[in-house]
Amino acid sequence: MVDVNPITEVTYKISDYMQGRVRPEEANRLILGVLTIKWINDTKERLGWHIVDCYSWNDIRVHNDRVKDFLMYAARSLEEENYLLKGIFTDYLFKRLQDVDDAGIWMVINNIDRLDLKDYQVAGSFVEWYIRQSNTWGNIMAESQFTSPDIISQLLVELINVKSKHSLCDICSGVGGTIVEAVKLNPLLMVYGQEMNKDAFYLSKINLLLHDHCNFRMELGDVIKAPALIENGMLLNFDAVVSDLPFNAIKWGYEVAAADKYGRFKYGVTPSMSSEWLFIQHIIAITKETGIAAVVTTRGSLVKTTDEKIRAGIVEDGIIEAVIDLPHKLYEGTSIPVSIIVFNKNKPSECRNKVLMIDASNEFIANNRRTNTLSDEQKRKLLSVFRNGEEIEKYSTFVDVAEIRKNGYKLGTINYLKINTLAVGMKNAVKLKDVTKSIFRGVQINSNEIDELQKAPDADYYLLNVGDIQAGQINISSMVKIALKSQRWASLYLLEPGDVVISARGSSIKTAVVDDGMPPTIVAGNLVCIRVNSEKINPYYLKMFLDSPVGHTLLEGVQTGSVIKVLNPKNIEEIPVPLKDIRTQKELANVYVNAKQRYMDIVSNAEKNFKSTIAEIYREMGMD
Repeated sequence: MVDVNPITEVTYKISDYMQGRVRPEEANRLILGVLTIKWINDTKERLGWHIVDCYSWNDIRVHNDRVKDFLMYAARSLEEENYLLKGIFTDYLFKRLQDVDDAGIWMVINNIDRLDLKDYQVAGSFVEWYIRQSNTWGNIMAESQFTSPDIISQLLVELINVKSKHSLCDICSGVGGTIVEAVKLNPLLMVYGQEMNKDAFYLSKINLLLHDHCNFRMELGDVIKAPALIENGMLLNFDAVVSDLPFNAIKWGYEVAAADKYGRFKYGVTPSMSSEWLFIQHIIAITKETGIAAVVTTRGSLVKTTDEKIRAGIVEDGIIEAVIDLPHKLYEGTSIPVSIIVFNKNKPSECRNKVLMIDASNEFIANNRRTNTLSDEQKRKLLSVFRNGEEIEKYSTFVDVAEIRKNGYKLGTINYLKINTLAVGMKNAVKLKDVTKSIFRGVQINSNEIDELQKAPDADYYLLNVGDIQAGQINISSMVKIALKSQRWASLYLLEPGDVVISARGSSIKTAVVDDGMPPTIVAGNLVCIRVNSEKINPYYLKMFLDSPVGHTLLEGVQTGSVIKVLNPKNIEEIPVPLKDIRTQKELANVYVNAKQRYMDIVSNAEKNFKSTIAEIYREMGMD
């Protein structure tokens, strides 16, 4: 990166002066606004900006009377004379210029007047630094929502081979970081974007301009409800599309999508679908028939049952080229794991019925104390494997569409690079559903209902929640007693001896076995109950397997959900289990139960001895 110390030094100096005089947000917008005007003047001859004579930089810096009004007149004039600048001053940078006093404005103008901004690399590097710093300068915007980590932007533009493209679109363009990465590699690229947050939208235009790129069309608005990249009533199509999709865009407008006049959602729209697949369908619709797209999505969207029909249509159309799982903690403020899906409408015929799965989730380095990234070597490896179609054990493999179909169109790489490998290595593996009577979720009941049912005179049933499972056992003393809201509860949710319960939500997986002598107990909705066929599998044998590293990997592979991990009973059915004969299972279960009891006894005795010792110390200290 080019040294931007002169600009940053000026910025810090101005910020220190402004402290207490104006909100940091407005001070920093003013700094960027004045700097942009100076940059426009410095690059006028090279880039052909239209500047009215009386509103040049020289006029601004010597204007002595009502400088605030004059600066705004100059900004409006620039917007009127240059279409690309429309709104960036009046609707964003100088929107609250009246909040700054004349002395503060003069301080900014005089300091920025010393800077030479003719070198586009200096201005471009500065705006990148400015965006990174914005969150520490009074939260100009919720930065993490609108900026992609550098490694994400770099991977997206490299995966689509941006150097060979003429047009590129980012449908959720944020502050333009990914588009800027694209134009660095291909300065002749025509770029397009749409962003619904106004501040991010204007900053994306400034980001492109200060990187010396004027070949763009950026639009403001909701890409699902009001797509704005339209010509002659038709959606524009592009050689390449990239997007780092927003996390948890819940209010996406089902009614609008269901009645879409552009035919974007041919694979289906349902109220329960993940928003990611709505955006993805839009992306597919605007990608040329010879085009390619790379999209960042949450890991959970790749396996969620409610999206299976949509994934099925896309998979069967043969346009998914690759699915790439990335490391966790790439983003500031969230550890949500993400993946990149590469769509290619012009896949080679020999790859038409195959998808390249790449698991890069374990290859990362620490970026700082809070986030991870990929090293240059790790990034090169990933891109090489993608471009050359390399298969590396435990890292990448081609998967036939037939196998994806058999797996319910799940696209998580763990299903093919880990689960399948684990299943193949198991002796006498069977699917869990083949050794169980049923697998079901507990009753959904909220805290208010529990309070009411506890007060009922016939509160004769215990309620088992995930918090009542401690150290792999059910703690009856922590459970509450409730009345049945309906007699159906007894037939649907009443636990039986030998049932295996497992936590249904969260990243921490808990299991326990319901033993003989358990009082009448209803299982709550934060648990899944596995009712085993005792002639085929011992419940403790199953618990030992589910608690093993292999079992945890398999369970993680079938979890869904973006923020909170969820185990769906239907998905658990497909987990492979290594089966021994029932006699051997019982012997292993007895060994486990006895070892567990000895362990608990040792822990209990150690706790008693420790408490006794502490009590003795307190007595010696005179604190009986």
